Amino acid sequence: MVPRRIPLAASILTAILLPFAPVDASAAQETQSRAKIGVHLIPKPAKGTPCANAPTDGFGCDDTNQTSNLVVNGSVGVSYYAYYVLLDIDPTHGVASVGFGIDYDGKTGSGLDIFATDVCGDASYPDENFPNSPPAGITITWDPASNCQRHVDPSDPQGQAAAVTLGLYVYAYADDTLWAIARPGGPSIYNAEVTDCAGAQSTIPYPCYMGHAGFGPNGGGYQPCIDFIGPVEMTSWGRIKRFYGVENRLAFPGDM
Repeated sequence: MVPRRIPLAASILTAILLPFAPVDASAAQETQSRAKIGVHLIPKPAKGTPCANAPTDGFGCDDTNQTSNLVVNGSVGVSYYAYYVLLDIDPTHGVASVGFGIDYDGKTGSGLDIFATDVCGDASYPDENFPNSPPAGITITWDPASNCQRHVDPSDPQGQAAAVTLGLYVYAYADDTLWAIARPGGPSIYNAEVTDCAGAQSTIPYPCYMGHAGFGPNGGGYQPCIDFIGPVEMTSWGRIKRFYGVENRLAFPGDM
């Protein structure tokens, strides 16, 4: 059985030891080493599916200057479209596929409920019962020849591209968090995977490069662009507590 969560202590230890780990020569060949996955909320429009209403740019992701236009905090009792957005894509290489997971409360009428799922790609390969049996994963693909994802976001000062991968119609009955995580059962419990339009694979490290949206005063959102937590920064107990919310709960995706 795939583990439902990564233990908090193990994740903290990984973040602390990561700067001292041997460098994998293959990692230097990753063409999308800066890529991130953010969760972005908009109030549910009166008409149209999530992907039809999806923003194509304006996310303003810039971890160098600590700027972002992502909306990562929502209210209880309000309908939203929640988007999983690939950020900081190198447009020279583009993106043809991404595999990741999502997690949230999962109990009907308890925290967050998902009422509709809309894939904003050419094809998708979800886990069984995705997204209603969290944690659950999905791989989304685009035709690398005719639909390579390399649209530059004009609001990104570094000239990087962005791509909306997935839209969800969500409603929170109580405080909850909608996470982006590594795909359960995927090649790594710590990383999402992205493939460029020439077939080269890169990883998106969890948790530093993967965001989440919070609902209610105890939900707590995380922006991988502004609140970017690098491996060295994660050695600060204050930053660790802020990211995981351990001042209120020792929770991890799947614990809630």
